[in-house]
Amino acid sequence: NISGGRVLGDVFGGGRGGLDKVCHEKDGTFRWGDSQSDTTGHSTVFCDSINITISKKARVVGNIYGGGESTPYITAYDGIGTLDGKDLKGNVGGESYIPLASVNAKTITIKVMGDSVVSGSIFGAGKGIDLEEKYDGRHSSAYVFAMADGKNIVRIPWIKGTGGAGTTVPDDVNHDDYASVESDITIDVNGTIEKSIYGGGAFSKTYGTEKTISIKMTGGIVKESIFGGGKGSSENINAGFVDVRGISINLTGGNVLKSVYGGGELAQTKTSAQANTGSGINVIINGCEVASNVFGGGLGSSGSVSTKSKRTVTLKG
Repeated sequence: NISGGRVLGDVFGGGRGGLDKVCHEKDGTFRWGDSQSDTTGHSTVFCDSINITISKKARVVGNIYGGGESTPYITAYDGIGTLDGKDLKGNVGGESYIPLASVNAKTITIKVMGDSVVSGSIFGAGKGIDLEEKYDGRHSSAYVFAMADGKNIVRIPWIKGTGGAGTTVPDDVNHDDYASVESDITIDVNGTIEKSIYGGGAFSKTYGTEKTISIKMTGGIVKESIFGGGKGSSENINAGFVDVRGISINLTGGNVLKSVYGGGELAQTKTSAQANTGSGINVIINGCEVASNVFGGGLGSSGSVSTKSKRTVTLKG
């Protein structure tokens, strides 16, 4: 519950996971931590509920994620290899695959109330991995974060190697299940969202044949669009994939300055139930002003199927 104040970065309902950071010795040397081959850094969340409430004029400068973040499969940092080339992919020593920062919950609820402001977007599920998201050559998540001057967040590298700034990630690693979410998701907005709302995740999967996604808006403003599904990526057809029982978008007040989509942006969306059973994709506009268009499916990209679901769009008022 964030009641008033300001969050300079993102808000996550789940964890991050990833490599144990570097351990510095008294003589100035360093070694990698020892948790790469166990569950310490998996950062998996099992719980009944995750509740995120932004109220009383609070401002979140970044995004809100109902799920976790995750870090990629890193084999070297600034030219220095990690411990025995191991990491937390979960296959070290014949272990079964365990994705990082996944969330398994009965419910995830995100509320943005009244005069509160989110400068970024809201994602009902996790962030996941975008390998192109870098800062000074390193993946954006591969830092320690600290406050500077009480106003800004600074990124501190784990170590400074001799091979130049950068994180090494093998090309053949599949990050699609990193920061995945299995949960019922509810997003309830009556504040200001300066970008978009997504029922699913950014680049991570959202799934559950009996799970549903619900987006409600009773007031306030969304300055870009609302998507029932995930964000996705033009580089990876599986990024942001949503596979749930049903998606509902019910807008009874406020303003959306662009469009409303029942499916995802570039991500694919699938529902296991049909619209006439009360599931599938259902979009209801009843008192909310949408400046552009309303679609039952997703935006999509050329050459791919955006949405696999029966869908209904209802306009009232």
